[in-house]
Amino acid sequence: SPHDIEDSKQAIEVIEKRSKNLIHFVQEFRAFTKLPTPKPQNIILKEVFDRLHTLISKELEEKNIHFICKIHPQGLLLYTDLMMLEQILINLLKNAIQAVLPKDDRCIMMDAHTDHLGKVVIRVQDNGVGISDDAKKSIFIPFFTTKKTGSGIGLSLSRQMMRVQGGTISVHSVLSEGSTFTLRFS
Repeated sequence: SPHDIEDSKQAIEVIEKRSKNLIHFVQEFRAFTKLPTPKPQNIILKEVFDRLHTLISKELEEKNIHFICKIHPQGLLLYTDLMMLEQILINLLKNAIQAVLPKDDRCIMMDAHTDHLGKVVIRVQDNGVGISDDAKKSIFIPFFTTKKTGSGIGLSLSRQMMRVQGGTISVHSVLSEGSTFTLRFS
């Protein structure tokens, strides 16, 4: 009967969607377990920030998010793996975008500076929903996610990428006030 055919069609669609998700999950897992050796180079941070801003500018506009980019000094250089750095920052920016959506005045800031030891520090800050103390303990654990659609790989992968380069990633967050993710490079 047409009714059975419709049911079968829906069942096949569900299976197809699950398969796609599973393939995506396996690919992400594979990427997570075998990290390439970093290939560090001198990077002009302003160029990276400008590129990322261009990448997300349409989404920022559509979602009415105010975006601030700060680099001090302007010509700040960082000796690191460019691919890994971009991957980490894209992940942090995507998370920040998600975090600010429930708010009315949405703001994300990405900044870079040197600390008192001359080490480069990059921060991605948002005024979003924040992270609970419970979740804070787990966000860097593989496959932990607070999102409805998410693999829970992003932050754990980011931490692994920072580690292989001798750096760290940390978070400071206040519920309903926002979060700051800090990358410190050695």
